[in-house]
Amino acid sequence: MKYTYLSLMMAFTSFIHAGIRPADGLWGTSDDPAIGSGLMLTTQNNITVVSVFTYDQTGKNTWYLASGEVNDEGVLEAELRQTQNGANIISENPAAAEFIEQTRTLKLEFTGTQIGTISIGGSEPKSMQAMHFGFYSQPTEQLLLADGTKYRFPSIDGEWVLGDPESGESYVLNLTNYGTGASPPSPNFSLAFLSNHPTTDNWQIFCPQRITSSVQPYCRVFRRGNDPSFSEMRIDLQDLGNQRMTVYQNDVEPFESYQAFRLNKDRRLLPNDGYWRAYDDPDIGSGLVMRTQGDFTVVLIYTYDDEGLPIWQIASGRFDEGGKFSADLLTATGGTAIESNAPNSASFEAEKHTLIIQIQGLELATFSIDDSEPKTMQNYNFGVELFETEHFLVEGQPLKFPGQAGTWAVADYTIENIRPGALEIFEESGAVTPLPPTEPLLYSGFHPSEIYLNSFGFTFDCHRKVINDEIMPSCDGAFNGEDFLTDTRVYFEDIGYDRFRLYVDPPSYIGRDSYYLDFFRLSDY
Repeated sequence: MKYTYLSLMMAFTSFIHAGIRPADGLWGTSDDPAIGSGLMLTTQNNITVVSVFTYDQTGKNTWYLASGEVNDEGVLEAELRQTQNGANIISENPAAAEFIEQTRTLKLEFTGTQIGTISIGGSEPKSMQAMHFGFYSQPTEQLLLADGTKYRFPSIDGEWVLGDPESGESYVLNLTNYGTGASPPSPNFSLAFLSNHPTTDNWQIFCPQRITSSVQPYCRVFRRGNDPSFSEMRIDLQDLGNQRMTVYQNDVEPFESYQAFRLNKDRRLLPNDGYWRAYDDPDIGSGLVMRTQGDFTVVLIYTYDDEGLPIWQIASGRFDEGGKFSADLLTATGGTAIESNAPNSASFEAEKHTLIIQIQGLELATFSIDDSEPKTMQNYNFGVELFETEHFLVEGQPLKFPGQAGTWAVADYTIENIRPGALEIFEESGAVTPLPPTEPLLYSGFHPSEIYLNSFGFTFDCHRKVINDEIMPSCDGAFNGEDFLTDTRVYFEDIGYDRFRLYVDPPSYIGRDSYYLDFFRLSDY
């Protein structure tokens, strides 16, 4: 049977509602050594793509791919496939690799968005959890993995936007970590976080560290200083991640469930998390996975060596103010397979390479290794319809981007100027289906607000065919507050499936230095 990289990713597209969306990012087993194996997970529109980076029987590093849906019981079971006869990622117009016929079964069982177990080919299940970096993490006795390891939950101090897709309610948390309140600090007490944002003033969150008779096995959220009819909410530890968490209460009606996203007030352009592919990448080829948490970005490159065998390399560092990332690219060797019951630490080869990435947008960048010619790459959006625009060409090809209709949580980067919203973005492109490519995609959204400054509405139009040379290579529209009207701009190179950015300013000034809003897609999980 012939497989392509795309067909593997799209093998499961029935869009069945799933009960758990595992955290995007880097995962590791609880027994993973200092230099070991891991998984990279990305979910879009109910499809989860998994890359496993590990070692073969000789200790040489290698990687595998799988994709599927997490069912209502939290289980993802899929074929784990390996490729061969590929070309290195820096090769010019690399030839396609091929999937080998032999497959194994990958089984991931999730008991929360941050924890689960992994089994390969019927191996004994091993505990795993999402890896948190860039922020301090704290072990807790209140949540143990399947092998008894304490779950390490990340500190939630900082800014978060919360959105409820059902009610449209949204808040911003601006949390400060006050520790345990004991002197000296005691792990017998819960960690306390206090918010001072106008929408959540004096909200308090207490997260447990030890099992005692006075604490609950979850983070308690007290909405003090607000409507006294508000009930207590909670954050389950197994769903408390570094970039996302769920805040909810299901004790009294109306039930509430807020999806929370960590905000970054840093104006630097940082890449959207996901699988990135070069524009000349074949159907079965190479790629990069980029994950940013806090100030740090981890990059995993999966490609092929001189013999055409799969190999992975890893780098970590930060993007500077100009959007440039430069870091050592390391190759691990001498490790054991991720399913091994006696894992040994690998070591890094003495030869280092230099990986350079230059960001052009949230979804577009160039990369080079050592002195290779820079290649353009784009975050890979899968499981959704993609549109093309001739107004933005990449290496002579129209840029592809996902549609933006859906429900989003929105917050401005200052977290001060507008009330946060959980709003619907509508596509108002006429009654003709499918829409002719000569017609632009027209989007609009409106967020009513009774408190904390103004309601606002906005539009942006994405043109696809070059009909008028005066049309900008971006999606432009208008922003309408209660007492002002100005322009909006969404850059094509910023449009991702789960996140995009909208700039607001008068037309003669609008650009990357303008005020902006960040949008985070609210899922149906």
